[in-house]
Amino acid sequence: MIIDINNRIGTRPLRSFRSADLLLREMDAAGVDRAVISCFPTQDENAVVLEAIHAHPDRLSGMFLINPHQKQAKASYRRAIEQGFCSLRLEPLAHGFSVDDLALLSPLMQVCAAFETPVWIYGTADVCCAPILFQDLAEAFPSVPVIIGYMGYNYEASSAISIAKRYANIYLDPTAAMKQNLMRAVNTAGPEKLLLGSGTPVASYFELEIEKIRLIESDPARQQLMLGGNAIRLFRL
Repeated sequence: MIIDINNRIGTRPLRSFRSADLLLREMDAAGVDRAVISCFPTQDENAVVLEAIHAHPDRLSGMFLINPHQKQAKASYRRAIEQGFCSLRLEPLAHGFSVDDLALLSPLMQVCAAFETPVWIYGTADVCCAPILFQDLAEAFPSVPVIIGYMGYNYEASSAISIAKRYANIYLDPTAAMKQNLMRAVNTAGPEKLLLGSGTPVASYFELEIEKIRLIESDPARQQLMLGGNAIRLFRL
């Protein structure tokens, strides 16, 4: 089974609305069985995601995107889980916070721990979300799977890989990673730490990200961990 964990639907600034139906057609063309979806960080469209995952429960699962500065963020995520969302998504660059701000993030992380849901966090070379900043969060909440989205985005890939190796609860979404960095991640952190992400419709596309995994790993069992097995385990799909 092929599962992509980094996809968005809804309203994208200056672009046309991206529907779940369009995403499903792209998935069918690429042979993707299931996608974990969220809305764009500039829009509060979790309702669009919720409608999509209820309409297509066999193909789509939802990440709940929230600004942690928002009042009642903790209660909102708890309610989202009860509605059917399977994970949390945080965008520190878009929403103006740092990944190591435990006072701000702890209420949401407590919900993740209580309901055993992972959290995907945008993690690139920016000052607020560089991979090294994920260490405090991993240590404070060791039972919560923390996914470094974009795996440092090539500039900080080495740091992301090292941290994933060091912490049992840190995982990597290598969306748009160079093949060399993806190979280094597999050899250093292990295939059990990587997931398939394409960042559609912004960063990459399904076929390219699937092919990169198949090129750097020839063992079918290890391939399947990255293409879907790890996602099934972490997101309880």
